[in-house]
Formats: sequence, structure tokens, C-alpha cells
Amino acid sequence: MNMARPIPQVRQRLIRVARLLGAMCLAFLPLFAQDTMEEARAIGDYQLTMDRIARHFQVLIDLNHEMARDPVLRRRLGRLGELRLEEKIRNFETVPRAMAIARLHGISVRDIFMTEEALTSAMGEAAIEASAIKGQSTNRYSQMAAASAPPGHVKFYNDHKAEIAKLQAQLAGAGNDRQK
Repeated sequence: MNMARPIPQVRQRLIRVARLLGAMCLAFLPLFAQDTMEEARAIGDYQLTMDRIARHFQVLIDLNHEMARDPVLRRRLGRLGELRLEEKIRNFETVPRAMAIARLHGISVRDIFMTEEALTSAMGEAAIEASAIKGQSTNRYSQMAAASAPPGHVKFYNDHKAEIAKLQAQLAGAGNDRQK
């Protein structure tokens, strides 16, 4: 029996905050994938750039269109959400159509997932910094969330909010096309 890991309450709160900010993520690229402090630090050390973010969103938009036409692809990619970061990368690499889309946009699978995680973590941390819940929790998940979104990521997100919002709107439009 394949049961998804329970999501701790802190992660659920961060997910809601990120969604409120308009984070448009596909089911196969879930929010806050870090399961260990090592993964969180790797995400925190990852360098965000607008070039990677733009390529990342181009891949998501194209995959949205492909998944609208192919329910098998949608199911296969949808299962990635249950996996750890490295497992997601390995499994994504076994999907030829997804790999072709990544290559078309000149982005590695690792960059797709690391960009998603770093950006989403930064968005969540920016929302926390702007709210009254900053510093209220010191549990393991809060520490990992903070490690995956260092101040530089949060500043990057805040500096590029408008550009990122445009890319999110394009992705939302692709998602709407998929639902038709």
C-alpha cells in the first residue's frame, strides 16, 4: 500500500501561505519537498536566477498542455509528489516526453526541481516575515523551512515579485486551458 507521508502542521500552514501568494505549482512539483536538513540546506544554497525561473515556468506550461492531452503522463508525473527530492529527479528523468520538454527549454531536471523548491520556500518565508507568525516555531520543520529560504532567496523573490507573478499568471492560464 502506497501511503503519502503525513504533512506536518507547519508545512501545511506554509503551503496555505504560499498558495495565498499565488504560487501556481503542478501536482508533481509539490511545495516544500525537503525532508531532511541536508535537503533544506541544498535548496538554501541553490542560486535563484530569473533565467532559471523563466525556463522553469516554460517547462511547467508545456507540461500542463501535454498532461491535458495525456492522462497517463498526468498520472505518472502526479506521483512524483510522494517522493523525496532526489527520487523525484530520478523518476522525472525516466519520462521521455518530460525530458524532451526540459531539454527544449534548456534546463536540467535538477534545476527544475531546485528552482521550484527554492522559489516556493522563499515565497513562504517572505510571507512569514510579513506576518505575525515569524519566529513563533522552532520545531524541526520550521528550521528546515528557514534553511531552505535564506535571506538572499527572500530578497531575490521580493525584488522579482512582479516578474514572477507574470509567469505565474501564464501558468495559471495554461492550467485553465487544461481544465477545458
